[in-house]
Amino acid sequence: MSDLRKLAEKFGIARKRWFANLIESKGLTKIEDIEHELKHADENYLLDEAVEYKKLKERYKDPNSPEILAFEKQAAKNVRERDEEIKEILAEQRKRIKLEEQQKKALKALFGFFAAMFVITCLSNILIPDKDDKTDKKDVDTAEVTPTPKPTETPKPTPSATPKPTSTPEPTPEAGENPATPVHQTLYESDSPELQKWIYNYDCDWDGAKDFFESHYGDTIKFDGNVLDAYSDDGTYYTLTISAGNYGNTSATIAFVAEDIYACDGDGITDGYNPPSLTKKNYCITAEVGSFDKSAGRCFIELKKLESR
Repeated sequence: MSDLRKLAEKFGIARKRWFANLIESKGLTKIEDIEHELKHADENYLLDEAVEYKKLKERYKDPNSPEILAFEKQAAKNVRERDEEIKEILAEQRKRIKLEEQQKKALKALFGFFAAMFVITCLSNILIPDKDDKTDKKDVDTAEVTPTPKPTETPKPTPSATPKPTSTPEPTPEAGENPATPVHQTLYESDSPELQKWIYNYDCDWDGAKDFFESHYGDTIKFDGNVLDAYSDDGTYYTLTISAGNYGNTSATIAFVAEDIYACDGDGITDGYNPPSLTKKNYCITAEVGSFDKSAGRCFIELKKLESR
């Protein structure tokens, strides 16, 4: 797969998640506002793809070149996928808004019920006298007072001399016996042929790639790679798209996606550089393996360190 093809496919990475975050960040509660915002976001995607398409046409004069045809095919696929994603998000938001309205109505009805019960209780205490207060004073004055005999005290039983049962101490775990905890490892590209194979996945064996990365979920991997793209919708948190090998000189098919990279990096992940300045450069990458998306050929990672090389 060429770099140009990967450049076209990058527009589909984490798109639905970005749409959802866009709605949440703006606090939209009306379906009309949500639909307008999603259409505006889709237009931005189209503009980005149009810019890339123009660059390709300037670089490759032949409109039937494989690079341009591949980009057009992927762009058409992206349009269909975005339409489906927007429909799914609108359906989910309609359900959410309807559920919130039903909850508000239920709470309002419940509050009205308790308020009515409180009013009824107060009125009943005021209007209905207590029957115990209707005692006839004459009966109280003339009632004979008969002394009640005191109950005879029974001797308390003396405590028996039987010893109390001693509690048996719980067995303590022997040294070295700890609860089972997952043991994670660190894989280096230079030492692991398996890692070398699957970070590139030249054969497009997605089942094998999925099995490999899922079996190493939570493990740390270190490999030479490059940053293809840094995207953010608010300029604060970025999503980095990473590929194995050197930028512009690799045919790796796996895309590594690192999300929520803070622009003002306080953890030292990006050596203090702003994420947009990291693109199109080569790095030594240290990351923790996350989930694997077989349909998109991408592995989500928790980025630990980017070191220039």
